[in-house]
Amino acid sequence: MKLNNKGFMMAEVIIVSAIMITTMVGLYAGFNRVYSTYNERNTFYSSDGIYALKTFEDFYIDEQIMNKIGTNLNSNNYIDLTNCDNTTYYQTSYQKTLCNQIKDQYKINKIIATTYNASKVQASINDIDTKDEYNETFKDYLEYYYNNEEFETDYFSYLFFIELTISNDEADEPTYSYANLRIR
Repeated sequence: MKLNNKGFMMAEVIIVSAIMITTMVGLYAGFNRVYSTYNERNTFYSSDGIYALKTFEDFYIDEQIMNKIGTNLNSNNYIDLTNCDNTTYYQTSYQKTLCNQIKDQYKINKIIATTYNASKVQASINDIDTKDEYNETFKDYLEYYYNNEEFETDYFSYLFFIELTISNDEADEPTYSYANLRIR
């Protein structure tokens, strides 16, 4: 006598399908988490931005500009160092030329300096939020940094932020990446 196995086969298909769907959902969730982390790091911790900031740090130290920055940060929440024609910091034609070369090489849109202090960074963010010359993504990055950083003021004195232009197609909005550098 032959038994009817149609019900068993249907149950087997449902169980295998449920296992496959659960596996696929788990893989998607894991991949999505990894991709989000990668995208965040690629945008907010740009390696090109870190290299650019390190190049500027070396330039500021070699040309004794860091002392002027430190002096001006005593009376200001932040300093915008983007304009290479600013005679307060870039006094010689060599300094202006080198500043412009670094900016062009790394496609720097903005570079600011502040004191490495939670209250000074918050005051800087508040000041920058009121200005139209800074785009919204830069403001969002500063907020992100402030909310995710644990400030240890014993080790660092200054904090530099940089905004790099990744793509600037005329059809789309420009795409930016960001980085920061703590300086002793």
